Amino acid sequence: DFQPGVSATYPPPSNANIGILLLVLIALGLWFLFTRTRVGIRREAVGLQPAFAQYAGVPSGRYLLFSLLGSAALCGLAGGVAILGMSHVYLTGFSPQYGFLGITVALIGRLHPAGIIGAAFLYAALVAGASPMQVVSDVPFAVVYIMQGVLILLITSQRPWRRRSGLRA
Repeated sequence: DFQPGVSATYPPPSNANIGILLLVLIALGLWFLFTRTRVGIRREAVGLQPAFAQYAGVPSGRYLLFSLLGSAALCGLAGGVAILGMSHVYLTGFSPQYGFLGITVALIGRLHPAGIIGAAFLYAALVAGASPMQVVSDVPFAVVYIMQGVLILLITSQRPWRRRSGLRA
């Protein structure tokens, strides 16, 4: 209902853009590719044990190159979305270490597409809430880095092996 003289209320400005939708679609596509196709299973075998994959007849070099080029393409897409979606111009030094941030988010997400989506939203909430937290409650912004470090330590310190108690069949 349009009423003259009454201004419409709009949501506050945000850096949210089409990148969020792309993130979800690409993560779902990669999950399907990695878990439900022969290419994904072979890629995992090459990543875990290249010599065994080569012995089984999987061309390890080709799959390593495919993984390298795919990750480079995703990094380029992420950079393009960051520039075109937020600032709309290229600025020298626009990236505040997004590559290392991506590694951190991947570790927190346990290298699983669904976990990475959750970790990305968790980290975005931490960073977005850090400035208001600092203003309202006098808690320094560095607490976000401390929380990030604690998360990484907790997740990466989980042992991949199990306790050996007694005999197992």
